[in-house]
Amino acid sequence: MGKYSTLPIFRCFDYSISRGRNSLSRKKESLFTKNGEQIQTITTYDENEIGFLNKQEFVGSSSEVIKEEIQYPSDLKDNSVYRAMVDLNIVNIPVRKKRYVDNVFKEQIETVYMDWGNNFFLPGEVLTKKEKQSSSVLRVKYHNYDNYGNPAYIVKDESEKKVYIWENIL
Repeated sequence: MGKYSTLPIFRCFDYSISRGRNSLSRKKESLFTKNGEQIQTITTYDENEIGFLNKQEFVGSSSEVIKEEIQYPSDLKDNSVYRAMVDLNIVNIPVRKKRYVDNVFKEQIETVYMDWGNNFFLPGEVLTKKEKQSSSVLRVKYHNYDNYGNPAYIVKDESEKKVYIWENIL
């Protein structure tokens, strides 16, 4: 027997593999000014059933609470276009964002997606709604796309028309 006869042939280590996800639910930051004053912010996060951020709440030193809600195609399955997007696993695109300050509605931005043929899902309109408005306002209307998904013709604020010419080199 040599000098290695006392070493075990196999070594086993007892360890466990954790399953699932460990998502960030809260962030607390402290910043200090040149005068040494502390500015503290707390941000809380919430996810939907498939793990995408759907609520974010920010509290600053002024105690003003800013809340943002985000909706994805999976949250809007009543719409046939969004249901088709979910069926094709196109689920990570934010469709609607709402912002509140101290639980008072301030703003909503919605991108309305359309099926442009052959399951080509791209924005059709961008709508905004502000605090005092009773209905959404059309900001951008997409009229046409090229074969590569680039916008070819859009209208901004119902007046400014833009035509894009793309050079696609393969």
